[in-house]
Amino acid sequence: SQIALSLARKWDVVGERIDGSKFMAWVRQLAQSDEVVLRVLDGKLVSYVDGSNNLHGGIQGKAWDVTDKFEGLPNNQQVVTKQVPEKAPIEAPQVIDEDIVTPVVQQNTVGEDVVDTVIDVVVKHTGYPADFVELSMLVNDDDLIQTVIDVVVEHTGYPADFIELDQDLEGELGIDTVKQAEIMADIRSKFSLPVDEDFVLSDYPTLNHMIAYIHKMTGNAAEPATLSAPEEVADETPIPLDVDSPESVSRSPSVMPGNEDIQSKLIDVVVKHTGYPADFIEMDQDLEGELGIDTVKQAEIMAEVRDIFQLPVDEDFILGDHPTLNHFTSYIIKMQGGSIQQPLENQQTDTEDLPLQTEITEQGESDISITSQSAVLSSGCRRWQVEVEECLGIEESLELSGTVVVTDDGWGIAEELCTLLEGRGLAAIRVGFESEIRDMSIQVEGTRTVLRADPANIEHLALVGEELNKSEICGVIHLAALKLAGVEWEEDTYPSSQISLAAHGWFALLKQLGGQLTTLDSGLVASVTTLDGRHGNKGELFNSIQCSASGVTKSYSFEQPHLRTRALDLHPEIVLDAVHAAEIIDNDLFAIGGDIEIGIDRDGRRWTLVAFDEQLESEREPLV
Repeated sequence: SQIALSLARKWDVVGERIDGSKFMAWVRQLAQSDEVVLRVLDGKLVSYVDGSNNLHGGIQGKAWDVTDKFEGLPNNQQVVTKQVPEKAPIEAPQVIDEDIVTPVVQQNTVGEDVVDTVIDVVVKHTGYPADFVELSMLVNDDDLIQTVIDVVVEHTGYPADFIELDQDLEGELGIDTVKQAEIMADIRSKFSLPVDEDFVLSDYPTLNHMIAYIHKMTGNAAEPATLSAPEEVADETPIPLDVDSPESVSRSPSVMPGNEDIQSKLIDVVVKHTGYPADFIEMDQDLEGELGIDTVKQAEIMAEVRDIFQLPVDEDFILGDHPTLNHFTSYIIKMQGGSIQQPLENQQTDTEDLPLQTEITEQGESDISITSQSAVLSSGCRRWQVEVEECLGIEESLELSGTVVVTDDGWGIAEELCTLLEGRGLAAIRVGFESEIRDMSIQVEGTRTVLRADPANIEHLALVGEELNKSEICGVIHLAALKLAGVEWEEDTYPSSQISLAAHGWFALLKQLGGQLTTLDSGLVASVTTLDGRHGNKGELFNSIQCSASGVTKSYSFEQPHLRTRALDLHPEIVLDAVHAAEIIDNDLFAIGGDIEIGIDRDGRRWTLVAFDEQLESEREPLV
């Protein structure tokens, strides 16, 4: 329905867009009665069937202009044709060439119209009352504001007085990016704004931002042509149109011969991923700003484009540098070693005179071909292969004083480890992460203090941090990821609970204790998983979500290099013996220094991850 509405606003219509006579005849047919009237009530179109007799209070709402003149009359389409000449002038503002000056004149008079326009736009797209939207005095152009607000009202159904200019369109008004893109497209059409290749929808989260953008674009709309054209060619009028603005660069691929097939395939991919009709898509439209295609879907589109055209891997590719399909076209030509690359030619021949353009193009073709081929064959990026090798480690004892926090593992290892820590003269507190528990609790099991909390509950974790910070913390050992040993993804108690257990809770715990850990001269931060004893580089059957705990630990090691950080991965058979597992963990953390990511095999051998430089031995071959 959103696509249909967008298309409806794009099409020019002579006369009324909706044939009131046909619409009324259709409603009467559905109601099986001629006693039908249509009213607009609370932003909705309501059909009353003999409402005066059938409803208490009778007919309510405002008459709908489209069908009002046909109520009480027999079905007759001739009335509509008589109204066409009267309504035709309404379509005149859609002729951009004739009305470009009009919005500019209105915007130069700073008043309340701009605010009203913006609020109407939000009301149109959200359905909020206009009085819900606060009017800001940042912009005083009343006409412009009213126009923007009207657009929002039209697209959302919100009342105009419900919309405020400083409200976040998505966060406060609930207008998603697709509808925001429709609003912006409508605004761009109403104010005859030029195409802006640099426009990013997310940079304009409120109507105040949009109003400021309208002022900027209308105030500078005519400047680009006068700035660049006279400097290079003062005598000829048509020539500046070929070289002055980014528009000519971005659209040039659509004119160049041989690109029609590329453009057709690009549009087919976009249609496949968005559901938009092919004739709705233009090559120079901003994918996110005008088409509402977010970066995730853009990445999916680019991945399929790379596959269709068999493009080589490009480590330097940045999605944000290719905001339109014209940019995609130029990129495909470049990566295929094509000789036509208009944007690059323009950059290379900025100072050349236009009469020499044909020669320059021919000269540039061979240069660009060589450059693109060399870029494909030698990207300048080194390839690394990750492997495991045995690591004996460095004998380096760790002396600590204070309290160590240990998260529960579900195998009994945490309590055994706490006992060993107490044997070193340290205090130990256990933290049990349990999904979906209602309250954070503090319990005493024997002589051990145990805090229990939901790792996905921010309030719980804040309370845990508050309680732990009452003690002098010198280390944290995260064993909770071991609970996922032998647990399949389908066994998740609720979506993402496994990630919360392994990563979110671990991250939040480090954040809560960061105030103490960052000030220590010597401390310990460690996590323990059980994949295959080699961080998943050898085995096959394991829950890989555990790896997220290792990732948090390794990241923390870069932030706090003065602490001993260790991401241990134990062979699954080790965790079956809680006492033995606790001894291995205790010895590795307190007696051995060196590498951060360590795997411990069933026979006690230590492994670490290493990266080997692996050069290409032959030409790249695309996967077909």
